Amino acid sequence: MNNVLKVFPQTLAFNAQPTLVGGVLKTLGYGTGGLVIIMAMAVYMTQTELSVIFDWLEKVFSASFVVVYLGLMALGILAGIRLDDQIQSEYWFEVGQQAAGGVATLALTFTLLGLSMGIGSLTNQQITPESISEIIGGLTEHFSTAFMTTVVGLPSANALRAFISIRQAKLKIHWQSQNQQRLEP
Repeated sequence: MNNVLKVFPQTLAFNAQPTLVGGVLKTLGYGTGGLVIIMAMAVYMTQTELSVIFDWLEKVFSASFVVVYLGLMALGILAGIRLDDQIQSEYWFEVGQQAAGGVATLALTFTLLGLSMGIGSLTNQQITPESISEIIGGLTEHFSTAFMTTVVGLPSANALRAFISIRQAKLKIHWQSQNQQRLEP
């Protein structure tokens, strides 16, 4: 055991500086694991095939929202993991806060986009008693996108922001106690 510690002392050290690659791998692991669990729960609770759920996600949220949303969430989680780097902690804190702000902005942008598309769909249609059902169906589809992006985006942005802030505060307390222990004889 002592020979292993001599060769790899940083593996058991609590305050070893994390690497960017390690943070990315952790983020991919947490993200993939989280998505698998969420998908399994969605399939179980809705008793629906996964392909139908993916079709619904693409229809309600759009592929562009999903890709940018997942990218910003991954960046925020990566920033939360990289907070362990005491030297660059403030940088990663800011990256995480900006990623959370980006998620909120994305949600509100797609809300406005959905509302605009719904209202815009009315401009080229003549409203008659026969066409009202079709028009309401189109409005509902666009408004569904508008409201679902807000329902998903704003709470997850707040959760990401809370994760980053609370983790940063906990790490600062830990680092302060470590510094005090070093100073005491």
